[in-house]
Amino acid sequence: MIEIRPMREGDMDVVEEMGTVSYPPNYYEGSASFRSKVSGGGCLVGLVDGVLAGYLMSFPYVLGIPYPINEVYVPAGHPECHYIHDLCVSSCARGLGLGTALAEVAMSGRPMVALTAVMGSEGFWEGLGFRRQFGLDYYGGRATYMLRVLRQGSLGWASCLMSASACPNRIASDGSIDGSVVV
Repeated sequence: MIEIRPMREGDMDVVEEMGTVSYPPNYYEGSASFRSKVSGGGCLVGLVDGVLAGYLMSFPYVLGIPYPINEVYVPAGHPECHYIHDLCVSSCARGLGLGTALAEVAMSGRPMVALTAVMGSEGFWEGLGFRRQFGLDYYGGRATYMLRVLRQGSLGWASCLMSASACPNRIASDGSIDGSVVV
């Protein structure tokens, strides 16, 4: 059975170890960085049969800028989206739907979610409705900044999204930032 719940301070040792084992050294997040993100309001853990087997770290952030790795979280002064910074599932729990479950809970009720896809994960995120915005070198690895924007009925873009005049990063009708081409 899969259970998703908010991350707690007591989960941090397992979360840190899981991230260290799962990611290459260039994506290393130190203890202070990991622990600071729990206060961001979107950090979750996934349990499989009662055992912590995955986590997701997310928080309010600005649009169009990948969040740095191994940086202590500082709340954005004027957040424009919710940013998924890290999704990790232990090797023994892959293929069970835990990553999808964590992502769906984190995205629930959020009109705009951004992330930086690493290690070839773009297809996974596209399956959850994200669109590619731009590629970048991210700490020595190829990455893609991605965005998911929800539409609401015939009203077009959700009324809670920023207007073009209120934000330097415009959202085009195709879901791209600043009218950039979605690849």
